[in-house]
This record gives sequence, structure tokens and C-alpha cells, in this order.
Amino acid sequence: MSITYNINENGKIVKSERPDVFSRSEIRDLIYNALNTNEYSFEWKEDKHQPYKGSLTDGEKNIELLIYAWNITPTHINEDEHQKGIQISSEVNDEGFNIDNTDDKKVLLLGLYNCSKQPIIAAWDAQHYRGHRQNTCYVDIKELKKGLDNGLFKCFHGCNVYTMTMGSLPVYVSNLSLNGNNASELEVAGSVSKSKLKSYTSGPKRNKRYIDKIKKLEKQLENVTETEKQGMVKQRVGQGLFREMLLEVRNNKCELCEITTTSMLRASHIKAWSKSNDAEKLDANNGLLLCAHHDALFDKHLISFDADGKVIVSSLLSADEIDSLGISTEDSISMDPSREKYMRVHRREVK
Repeated sequence: MSITYNINENGKIVKSERPDVFSRSEIRDLIYNALNTNEYSFEWKEDKHQPYKGSLTDGEKNIELLIYAWNITPTHINEDEHQKGIQISSEVNDEGFNIDNTDDKKVLLLGLYNCSKQPIIAAWDAQHYRGHRQNTCYVDIKELKKGLDNGLFKCFHGCNVYTMTMGSLPVYVSNLSLNGNNASELEVAGSVSKSKLKSYTSGPKRNKRYIDKIKKLEKQLENVTETEKQGMVKQRVGQGLFREMLLEVRNNKCELCEITTTSMLRASHIKAWSKSNDAEKLDANNGLLLCAHHDALFDKHLISFDADGKVIVSSLLSADEIDSLGISTEDSISMDPSREKYMRVHRREVK
């Protein structure tokens, strides 16, 4: 392998062998997974030939995407071993290069760099390469590292170029300006605003997308029974953002026993999702992190908790059942007023 500058597994620029490139299917999979992070929703419509075509939902609008994507490899322009780039072949269908971005249709020109730490993306202005015939799009290894370190970074090589981590790709797409030159609404005084970026990847905008995804699921389930619908929604909620929140807040441990095996833990709403408003749906105080069998008992209203957090057991359970399930009325969870207001609702349905 040829020697050039690359980013190693520790995120440092070192002189090393040229990294392996991604296959075409790996490139498509990486893009697909990136565009489905942080509660964004993406699906392919055509992924056999470039431009690949797909649809991204960002919580506010649906955006049709035309995507060109290649590996970022060394270019050695003027013997500069820091220089990387992608090659736009003259045979590539130029459909996307001739389209102006609109609110609901955008074109992406992407390069993927096989970094040892994590893949990095560079995005160029597709319209800048109209009538391309054959062109190399450039980026420097130091600019790729800044994208890795900052999440999203802007540089300039004839047009604006953004380098970014995979999770920032849908944020970049959603905020891609319509005025050309690959501009983004995330810019403040010429640099990327970290606070704005965070609001999209972990803040209220992500929460809104999460709730919208579940509401769309509920609409899709209109023809199934209410029991099936609630079960499928509960499963989806228990696998997503709400579960992430509870795992963090409750230290990855069942609140009633010592189980810490993540795959055994379930995230449940105290006041049901279907009865909660949007604020309550993502309130960690409205959640319990329990192991599978304790979660099942709570979900069926066979156990609940009093104002002090102590277990209340349904009279439908016999003494033998209570003993075999390892339940004790001396067991308790943490309770405060912000949690108790939800638990009061649950206690009313204990059988």
C-alpha cells in the first residue's frame, strides 16, 4: 500500500498506509444508517445507479434526495500528501448536477473517508460541478479531522465543503440552504454553531421527530385491534429515545432488583403514552426502567407503587405467586412529587 497522511483510531493525523476503501454497497449502507440517526427517517427509492434516490423526513418536511457518493482517497496534487478527494467520472448521469435545491428536493455530492476511528463524510456543492465532464473534488486531511472533532465543519475549495461525522449528515441535509454555494442554516459568523447542531442531534428538535415517528406508526396501525396497536407502539417507544433517556437516568439498572443486563431492561411509561401529552411522553419522570418480568407485572397493573415508592401488589396475585416472582412489599423505588403525579394515575388501575 502507498504511504500518505491519515487519521488513526485515536483521532490523530499520522503517516500511514492508505486505508481500505468502502465497497459500493457499504457506501450505500453507511449513508442509509447515517440518514436514519437521531430520529430522522430515510428510505431508498433507487440505490442501484448514481444518482441514488431516496426520501428523508426531518420532522417538519419530507425531502427527496438525489445522492452522488464515492470514496475519499489520496490525490497527491503537487506532492501534497495531506490532500484527499473524490473523482466525478465523465460517464456519471448528470441529472442531479443540473437541479437547483428546493425545500422538498436536494442534491448531495458526498465523499466517504474510511477513518479508523469512525467514517467521515465530506459534502461538496453539486451545482458547482455542472457540465463536469471529469472533476476531482478536494479536501484536506486536517479538514476531515475538524469534521470528526466538531461534528460538522466548513472549509472552502472553490465552493463550500462540509466535513462531518455520520450522525451530522441528516442535520446538514435538513439545513442545506436553497441559495446555492452549499451554504447551511447552521452557520454563525462563518463557523458551525455547536449549540444549533446539538439541538438537532439531542435536543427538542430530535424529541419532536421522535414523537412524530410514533404518531405516524399509530396512523399506520388504524386497522389493527387496540390491544395490538398499543403493544406495537409500546415496543417501538421502548426501543428508542425514551429508553435511551431512562437507561442514562436510572444507571442502566432495574429499579426493583439488581439486574443490569441491558437486553433484559424495559422502558415503560407510568402514565400510558396514549394518555400523555407531548411533554409527558418524553418526561423521564413518567418512566420506569424495569427488568422483563417486573415490567410485565407493572404493565398489567399487577404491581404499582405508593407515594413513598413502596410496592403495591394486586390482590389477583396469590401468596405463592408473589413469592415465586420475588416480589416484596418492602421493595421500593425512588419517588418524588414529579414522579408521584404520574404514579397516581397508574395506581387507580391496579387490579
